[in-house]
Amino acid sequence: MKPQKFPALRYRDFRLLWVGLLISNTGSQMQFAAINWHIFIITHSALALGFIGLSRFVPIAIFSLVGGAIADAHNRKRILLITQTSLTLFSAQAP
Repeated sequence: MKPQKFPALRYRDFRLLWVGLLISNTGSQMQFAAINWHIFIITHSALALGFIGLSRFVPIAIFSLVGGAIADAHNRKRILLITQTSLTLFSAQAP
């Protein structure tokens, strides 16, 4: 009997996860391309595009180190509850 190539795809929830991730990543890439295009149209500068990339990378690099240290030192379930509740409250206060 020939083994199935992608056995995880037999599970509905896993397929839904991957479809959701595909849609989310597509939207993020479209947003990234639109922002870069807009900046280039405004400035006509490759250096400005470089600064946009740098401004996206630096917070990720810094906060991933801080977040990793916090996750190692504290209960991850509690951290997840606090961060998700905070995001919900901040988005609810938006005008």
